Amino acid sequence: MINKLYITILTLHSFFSFCFQGGCQELTIETCYEKARSNYPLVKNFDLIEESRSYTVENIARMRWPTISFSGQISYQSDVTEIPIDLPNVNIPALNRDQYRLYADINQPITKLFITPIQEQLQNNITNIKKGQLESDIYTIKSRINELYFGILLVDETIKQSLLTKKDILTGIETTKAAVKNGAAYQSSLDRLNASLLEIDQNLLELNEQRSSFINMLSHFIGEEIPLSISLIKPDQLLEKKQIVRPEIQVFEMQKENNKLRSELLQTKTLPQFSLFLQTGIGRPSPVNLLDNNWSTYLWGGVRFRWDIGNFYTQKNNFQLLAVDKENIRVQEETFLFNTKLAIEKNRSEIKKLKSLLHTDSKVIELRNSIKLTIETQLQNGIITANEYLKEVYAEEKARQLKSLHEIKLIMNQYLLQTTIGK
Repeated sequence: MINKLYITILTLHSFFSFCFQGGCQELTIETCYEKARSNYPLVKNFDLIEESRSYTVENIARMRWPTISFSGQISYQSDVTEIPIDLPNVNIPALNRDQYRLYADINQPITKLFITPIQEQLQNNITNIKKGQLESDIYTIKSRINELYFGILLVDETIKQSLLTKKDILTGIETTKAAVKNGAAYQSSLDRLNASLLEIDQNLLELNEQRSSFINMLSHFIGEEIPLSISLIKPDQLLEKKQIVRPEIQVFEMQKENNKLRSELLQTKTLPQFSLFLQTGIGRPSPVNLLDNNWSTYLWGGVRFRWDIGNFYTQKNNFQLLAVDKENIRVQEETFLFNTKLAIEKNRSEIKKLKSLLHTDSKVIELRNSIKLTIETQLQNGIITANEYLKEVYAEEKARQLKSLHEIKLIMNQYLLQTTIGK
């Protein structure tokens, strides 16, 4: 059982040594961002929103077009208009009681010619708001990618440092074997080192399982199978941006513009409605000459006027509703900026702390390595026990892991800060 476990660990050691030397396929965090965005189901909604906008704006534009309607009428009257006089040598025909009429109405709105541009702007703005809100939803993917990507980097660094610790333990085992053979050390010291070696191997197996789990989750996000041999590139440190450029900010600005356009449109509700009209058709008797009892064509046109003063009754309340909506947008924006600035300050504070820690990490590692080398010589000469040697080996490993942890956490917090500020 121990031999099989040892062979497995050696295989993993070779595998990760190969990867850390750049032999594996590489993946960057920017590539993950792009692929995760393309793979996210909500992205398909952008095309649907644009398609809906196109149809709606086209319908609004057609409101400028003249409307044409066709009508017909057949009627029978119990009585008809008569002229109650008799003129010599003049025959005034009596109208038929059955009457017929077939005509077309053409109506060209005039007032709407000035209103539809505002409606088109409003619809375009509504579409942009929907896209902005969708962009905000998709933007949250970056936070998940950050968690998984830097989680894998942390696991990789832990594996790397554990392999270095394993190397030190193997050196201690070889040294202790010689000391046991020469009678300068006890067999129990060698057993402790071998037990620590097995513990390191077990820890490596757990770390690899954790790495595999993170890789699988990242694969689901980007929509591609990521091989376990993948080598994730550690991103460079970022320069901090000052201005918040999140998609939500653009949405708030568009909502303000939307409120303004709705106010302009509301003002047009109380305008009188003017339109040009033209009616043409055929009828009996002639609609334009009631004394003509024969089938005849006709044509008339002019200007229509309609003013619905009922809109004045609700206009004040409607403006108040717009004012409430405007204030609601302001409060939402203020709340968002407040929470975002808190998150930014938290990231900045963490970045400052990590930079301070990194200044001393290298010095601590240097001192721990010096102590370990001295202890290694003492172990070889049988001056100290295996426990004392392992204590210093693990102390150096902890110092190395802390530095790696601080380096990756620094970059991770810089990316978190960038994600919070916006890009």
